[in-house]
Amino acid sequence: QYEDITPLFTPSPFIVFLEPQTKKNLFYKVRKGTKWGLINRQGETIISAEWDEIGYMRGIFTAKNSEQGTCLFLNQGERLLLNGIKAIEPALGNSSIRIETENGTGILNGFSGAWEIKPATQIVNANLRYYYVQDSTSKWGLFDRLGAAVFSIDYDSIKLIDRHVFLYQQGKMALGNLQGVLLLPPKFDEVNPLLADGSLYTNQLFYTRNNGVFRIFDELGRERYADWGLSDFKPVQASIGLLTKNDTILLAQFFKDELLLFPEMQIERMHPIAGLHYVYTQRGQQGVAQIFYNRIIDTSKFQKAQFDSLIPIPGPRDHSLYLAQQNNLWGVYNAQADSLFISTEFL
Repeated sequence: QYEDITPLFTPSPFIVFLEPQTKKNLFYKVRKGTKWGLINRQGETIISAEWDEIGYMRGIFTAKNSEQGTCLFLNQGERLLLNGIKAIEPALGNSSIRIETENGTGILNGFSGAWEIKPATQIVNANLRYYYVQDSTSKWGLFDRLGAAVFSIDYDSIKLIDRHVFLYQQGKMALGNLQGVLLLPPKFDEVNPLLADGSLYTNQLFYTRNNGVFRIFDELGRERYADWGLSDFKPVQASIGLLTKNDTILLAQFFKDELLLFPEMQIERMHPIAGLHYVYTQRGQQGVAQIFYNRIIDTSKFQKAQFDSLIPIPGPRDHSLYLAQQNNLWGVYNAQADSLFISTEFL
């Protein structure tokens, strides 16, 4: 009774290349004239032959024609009543499908037919495990890939950074973790990462500002270093930064759950060049520093700040050569030997 019969591969949500086809999930596309339908292994009609094309995605059958557009069906042929389907695509979970309709976007479990996240205004991937979800009131929440709410849809904006969630509500910022625990309440003008632990990169410090007051908290929400007189921060790399203490900018490092300050290194600016090398500015002069990862900073590896400007020369693997400027004249500085390779006498 059909002009064409074609097997339709319908893999399970698990590791499909290790799992052979079974009778219960084997279906056939069938054609009558120019229209396609779907039958199961027993020859029972699942989708009548009235469609221009038939497809499959994670437990859901897709059917399209010019009259009805895109429609979705479950295994037994039950049609999902969704208006104005615009797009369907795999979502984060192995069984999940992102469905965009004229009424919003939702995450459906194709094998159970249940909504993991009901249609909302927007659903945006935060990373490979979490979604940002926005409702019709323009509020945002954070959900995991199985549809469980980590933070409910109550916030003006949400940003996931590593293992922590930065939340903005009614003009104030808060901090949470991926267990849904609010570590700092929404009462700060600013909440930002400070430094990660350079020994294992597992612990994290954060800084807040509220009415001009600078404070430091750990990832359990406990305030730390309140009596140190710290007032500002500039990042250098994950575990290293510049902290202002009593109006003096000092080099700082977070290592083995302790914040270390280096008062002998009063540095105005510092930026990484490549690998372990940094250019720092001290009293308006620039020098080269070498900082090893997973070690406490050794300030003896800092070459003297003696140049008006240093520009790294591309090429050497050890990043040792720099164009060096002194009194508007240029030369070439070898940081490894701490000497001028070409004296600063050129325009």
